[in-house]
Amino acid sequence: MKVKNKTIATLGIFLLCLLYLWIQMNTKDADFHSVENDNLSKIKRSTLDLNDTEILSYERVPLLTLFTTFSEREVTRFVIQNNTILNWCNLQRDFGYRLVVFYSINHTIETLRETAYHATQNIRHTTGDDQFACVINTILLTEELTARGRPIFKNIYLEIQRRFRSKLYAYCNGDIIFHGAMFDASLLAVMHFTTENNLQEFMIYGGRREMPFFKQNQAKTLKTGNDTEILNLGRQSRVKHIIALDYFICSKDSFNWQQFPDFLVSVQAFDTFLAIYSNKIGIATFDVTLTSIVVHQAGAPKLKDDGYKDARELNQFLFLNSVPGWNADMMGLKCMKYITFVNKGITSVKTNPKYTSKTCVYPKPIFAPVLDKEELLNKNLRPYFRKDLDYYGGPA
Repeated sequence: MKVKNKTIATLGIFLLCLLYLWIQMNTKDADFHSVENDNLSKIKRSTLDLNDTEILSYERVPLLTLFTTFSEREVTRFVIQNNTILNWCNLQRDFGYRLVVFYSINHTIETLRETAYHATQNIRHTTGDDQFACVINTILLTEELTARGRPIFKNIYLEIQRRFRSKLYAYCNGDIIFHGAMFDASLLAVMHFTTENNLQEFMIYGGRREMPFFKQNQAKTLKTGNDTEILNLGRQSRVKHIIALDYFICSKDSFNWQQFPDFLVSVQAFDTFLAIYSNKIGIATFDVTLTSIVVHQAGAPKLKDDGYKDARELNQFLFLNSVPGWNADMMGLKCMKYITFVNKGITSVKTNPKYTSKTCVYPKPIFAPVLDKEELLNKNLRPYFRKDLDYYGGPA
């Protein structure tokens, strides 16, 4: 009897071991399958990977992929760009945003690696979170992504959406810093509103508060880059330029970048054209200025050399030939269809009382020039200018 019981016990243990191995094998297969068939939704890129290699890890899809390009020739902007990284790393720690920087020369990789390291040490010291490490993803600006030495707006957007999965994508100029909690609440409010009202096509904009960061050839350095510091800066500044737009947010399916003209970033006209174009094609436009503190680190001079002038020429050519009947009234934040507001501590969305289709919608068809690669580089576009409609937008 004892032998029989011992045999049964041994057999039971053996069967349990087989069951355990079966569960482990099937679980691993299921996990891999779910990643593979979810469009690599849980891809995490290695920190500052020189080869832009994508590494699989098990992370939730972030609300936002925040991306930019940095100046690599203007020394006066280096400290300001370091401030931006510090602030954005705080956003990553607190809200899980993915950060991406496009680069065009190799030394930027080392610069970003060093900046991310110092931002990590700063945040660890401030928060006591020794486990945090800021991850900055990098993408090389290839010829297909640029023209005249500048990134093509739509091409970098399409590249970001091809590489990464997130609920929203935001291009932002490299000198913009955010109050994370207010910004995040604003984005969530817009997402809720679009879902509740079945608005599948939309673009989110917002104004910037002007804060001097550059005086006597020196740039101000952020201490922590966290919400407390940004809130203090916000109290000392205000929104001045309602037609100067610095960040543009959409989902992968809410805006058709394939049809957008080849505007270049960081020079005049790409932002105001996007606002006019958005209203013309009838998508929902949102202004989150009232519920977000977004600070422009102002004052650093732009390097307006021949490269800058060549890029500006292309943008002016595209703008003036696409919307020759433009006027200032249809530009900027007052022509967003919806605005965010706070009521009893809750961020919500309502119709913008300043918006009217008569004022804000371009009254004529938009015929945007379609240029091939050679034409994008051709610097003989001046004869097409409408001198009587020379473009005077907000500060570049």
